[in-house]
Amino acid sequence: MHEMSLMKDLMGKIISVVHDNGAKRAVRVDVWLGALSHISPEHFTEHYVEAAKGTVGEGRGPGSRSRAPTTSTTPTPRTSC
Repeated sequence: MHEMSLMKDLMGKIISVVHDNGAKRAVRVDVWLGALSHISPEHFTEHYVEAAKGTVGEGRGPGSRSRAPTTSTTPTPRTSC
């Protein structure tokens, strides 16, 4: 399945970032799904939760109400301090 390939790639990137930064786990994962992504935020979340089990990406991040990443179909403007 296409989703399994996406999740495998995403988990690899999350694991790499966590280890490269000397962390023990990811505390938050934000994912923006583009209009042409062909996957809904809900469907993505279901696959993420399953793929993240037993990895550094598992668990609830700050500001998250579920055990899944924050997803959005449109970018949220961000500012830095």
